Amino acid sequence: MISPLVAFFSCSFKDVDKSVNDYFLSIFNALGIICKNVSGGFIATPPEQARAIIEDSSLLIAVAVKRTETTSGEWKMPDSVSNEISIAFGLGKKMLIFLEESVGDDGFLSSYGTYHRFNRDKLLEQNGEIISTLFEARFVVKNEDRDDDSGFNGIIIPYTLLASDWKENCTYEINISGLLPTPYMEVYEDSTPEMTPVQKDAYDKALIFWDSQEEGKLTIKAFNGAPKIDLPIAIIINKFKQKSSL
Repeated sequence: MISPLVAFFSCSFKDVDKSVNDYFLSIFNALGIICKNVSGGFIATPPEQARAIIEDSSLLIAVAVKRTETTSGEWKMPDSVSNEISIAFGLGKKMLIFLEESVGDDGFLSSYGTYHRFNRDKLLEQNGEIISTLFEARFVVKNEDRDDDSGFNGIIIPYTLLASDWKENCTYEINISGLLPTPYMEVYEDSTPEMTPVQKDAYDKALIFWDSQEEGKLTIKAFNGAPKIDLPIAIIINKFKQKSSL
């Protein structure tokens, strides 16, 4: 399995926002991002406890939904989310903020970290953008955490997923000569500029992610059902030097 990334998940716990949280959490899980502050036990997390959890996390991911409408017609995010963003900033943590449409950025988000707008009624249509944003954040944080002598180098392999080769459980096996299991190599796939609009739409809707890897073979999975058409993709391999102690 890809080595997990631990993130503090700052969000609203109101029932009206549960579907939004569930959407993001399903993507985090598929990408190997372990989130804290998502259970009922953390609903009333006091600032000191939030600070401790954020300090132990690699980054903060916030989903800032609408909470209070101002007299100007703009919406404010939940106070708890705003406070947790400020705590992460004070600790020097990387942040990725998903800001619901019509929610103000409070004049500070652009300097605090990267933020991405979303529409809760069109989340499926925004899959590609949201997943790409998370991939980029995961890549940056994971590689900043590595030592300078980690021996990192990246390899991009073009590949076509044939509609006829998906298995009944919606997995797809790809043979890659020289591929090693983790922790020596971290692998994922992504869309490519060669995709037609129809292919890109099918790729986004299928929710295709890494599933497992072993020596010489990568397995990916379509979490929302296997696509019915062939898809050109890019397989990205981050390679790391083998340590003599392993």
